[in-house]
Amino acid sequence: MNEAVERYIDALPDQVRELAWRLHYVMLDAAPGMRSVLKYGAPFYEYHGILAYLSYGKHGLEISYTKGFALEGPPELLIQRDRKMVKSVAVPDEAALESEFFHEIVQQALLVNENWKKDKGHKR
Repeated sequence: MNEAVERYIDALPDQVRELAWRLHYVMLDAAPGMRSVLKYGAPFYEYHGILAYLSYGKHGLEISYTKGFALEGPPELLIQRDRKMVKSVAVPDEAALESEFFHEIVQQALLVNENWKKDKGHKR
């Protein structure tokens, strides 16, 4: 376990800390070889490169996918905002973590990262 990531999650407000820990473990368990590291002041998840990062701020608890532009899902659930590459999924409660949509997006993101370097013609 990455101690810097542990400290980040432990420092979150009480109302989201347990959910953030659950999200952290869901991400780590999503694929063999997934690892977490603290970068730019946030927990990042790496699998065949940078996959996603956990954040808590004005939009609440989120997992943001660094190659989100390559993911497909309803725009009200897979949120792009004013970003060209990154898309986020809000995690307001345990039900969101357990949703079929959440797990489908995680799987999509894993496949995108697995195939990223193989897909030479892939455009943003």
